[in-house]
Amino acid sequence: IDNVEFEQGSGVETPQDPPLPNADIGPCDLGESPLPLDGFTGADLAARAAYNAGFRGDALVTAVAIAGGESSYNPNAVGDVSLQNSKWGPSVGLFQIRTLNNPQDYAGGIDEKRNINTLAGASNVQNNANYAYELSKGGKNFKPWSVFTNNSYKQYLDIANNAVSSMCAGGPMK
Repeated sequence: IDNVEFEQGSGVETPQDPPLPNADIGPCDLGESPLPLDGFTGADLAARAAYNAGFRGDALVTAVAIAGGESSYNPNAVGDVSLQNSKWGPSVGLFQIRTLNNPQDYAGGIDEKRNINTLAGASNVQNNANYAYELSKGGKNFKPWSVFTNNSYKQYLDIANNAVSSMCAGGPMK
């Protein structure tokens, strides 16, 4: 069976993510220290934040392309405003993470981190990327992003690939 997995213990088939595009970026080991973000913008900023969060290989390039599709690489982007209700706030940041109005009500789970004050804006780029990494289950599930499921992220793959390749070739301080 292609592209199908079973929910753990349920016997119910669920679609897997389609295979990620092959980025073929080669080795990219920039060490354990977080890469600096200051002075970087656009896809270069997204690549560095995604790398710091833990994305690697094809998932790194895909994540950077998703950031392009979701926010046009704008860390101050605010979207899904028309979808706000008593539970949900807007989607914010590079990865357009949907916020919760009362994240403290979800203590102990991933949703506790859906706080607009820690995910939105240029000062929270790394938090936004870290949450994206967690939400994607370590770069293995990009279905939470509509630009992935509708394939519109693919128009950003060349930009993403160039940003990641440049980052990997330049080393951690460039």
